Amino acid sequence: MDNNGDFPPVKDRSWTRIEDYFESMARRAGLRRIHPHMLRHFVASEQLAAGTTRDELQALLGWSDVSSAAPYVHVNEQRKRVAVERLAQRLVAATS
Repeated sequence: MDNNGDFPPVKDRSWTRIEDYFESMARRAGLRRIHPHMLRHFVASEQLAAGTTRDELQALLGWSDVSSAAPYVHVNEQRKRVAVERLAQRLVAATS
């Protein structure tokens, strides 16, 4: 970090420096017990909630196996309701 508190371009950062920077920014924001992987987890969870498929997420995050998405799949109550409503609509359409 230079005297202005700025970090060098990404190409010059080591993983340790990225972690240090992340922790520094978290402290400035008043957050504790946070680390860079939590950002990856948040992005993966939000992408899945927004409709990104597991295969797409695998490609975006560079996973070798789609099963890596399993920890990021969170089914909340709203998503359950939407799924049930979609199923009900399909059943009604099929019987009409």
